[in-house]
Amino acid sequence: MKKLVVLVLCLSLCASLSLMAGGQGETKEEGPITLTVWGWDQHATESVVTQVEKFKSENPNVDFELLDMGPQDVRQKLSIALTSGTGAPDVCFNSCENVFNFYKVEGLLLPLSDYIPNWQKDLSPALSSRWTYNGELMGAPFSISPFVIFYRKDVMDEVGVDFENELRTMKDDYVTIGKKVTIPNERYMAPWRSAWNWTCFAWGMDAQITNQDDDLLFEKDPRSIEVFQWTYDNLYKHKINEYGSPEDVENYVKYKEGRYTCMTYYWFYIWKGLKDLGYSPDQEGKWRVAQMRSWDEPGKMTGSDFIYHGIWLVPGQTKYPDAARRFAASICNQENQVEIANRRTIFPANVKAQAELAEVEDPFFGGQKINKIGMDTIRDMPEYTVGENLMVIVSALVGAADKVYLNHMPVEQAFKEAAQQARKEME
Repeated sequence: MKKLVVLVLCLSLCASLSLMAGGQGETKEEGPITLTVWGWDQHATESVVTQVEKFKSENPNVDFELLDMGPQDVRQKLSIALTSGTGAPDVCFNSCENVFNFYKVEGLLLPLSDYIPNWQKDLSPALSSRWTYNGELMGAPFSISPFVIFYRKDVMDEVGVDFENELRTMKDDYVTIGKKVTIPNERYMAPWRSAWNWTCFAWGMDAQITNQDDDLLFEKDPRSIEVFQWTYDNLYKHKINEYGSPEDVENYVKYKEGRYTCMTYYWFYIWKGLKDLGYSPDQEGKWRVAQMRSWDEPGKMTGSDFIYHGIWLVPGQTKYPDAARRFAASICNQENQVEIANRRTIFPANVKAQAELAEVEDPFFGGQKINKIGMDTIRDMPEYTVGENLMVIVSALVGAADKVYLNHMPVEQAFKEAAQQARKEME
């Protein structure tokens, strides 16, 4: 797309400015240092507050300035700072799908490969394409978010469903179970609205959405069309789901009220939401977590992951390249990832942290070792890579979802129009 071309040209022109501004020293900086850190809402302060204090205790000459912003503000301000060659922070939180173009211009971001020497083994390999470029680790991965199924065991018991054994395929058995669970206008399987949710779920169902070359595979992929039709039918034909987003705060009231029985969604929002926003003492121990089943192969486990993955970046403009990279790298080591996961309910990118947490039983989920389920989900996830225009493609699919869900447009027609829109944006 035209905006992308302009951006890349700007990035290329300012690369030398970034190199000059940042310096490339590899030795520890001496004297008082203040690292400026930008992050989304909770990410700059709440998520890493312990790591900040620990780093300060180990480096008495280092202080921090932590600035919270909304996600769009961080993205826009970081983009402007990198393309203009001035104004970038020392460390910045972002989502990895928003920084592909920055990876490509030498000097805009400082790689962390030398600061996390075992990153190929220590960080989840299934998703490494999101945070690497030309064999270099371009940032410190913060978290990942496997898709799993959250469900109310007490409700399943009430309707006589052995969920773990009876859910053999998503295509058929989810619908069969949903019909047993649903009481019109009173209880449903789940809310469903977002094309973001569908895109991530469909990847786990072996649907072909796109690839690293930004091909619009969804347009003619039979599985993509079938899976999307399935989501529509669950809303309007079978009427086992209710139109609404799992992320809407008001829906957590419905969780408390028992309106929703099941949720196929990604880790952070639901786990955190159920235990915080949707918490009520009477639900303690009633929820469970299960791994997704394949589309139509009975009993086969599968997995998927959310599009967004948090990553900590070090702009080349930093005056303190060593301290900034040491701090960013420290966020994704085993000890710190475990601490953050226990405090902030993330699923860590560090595989040793995942393994340590996999042994922890969670009383809210009936004593399940739910991190073990997350590890299995990542292990069974079909391999997929995405290109630099992922957000353009998914945004077009969001529009397609509205046409299907709200205007009842046939899925194939909506996909065709989404592909046309995406191609126009990518010209």
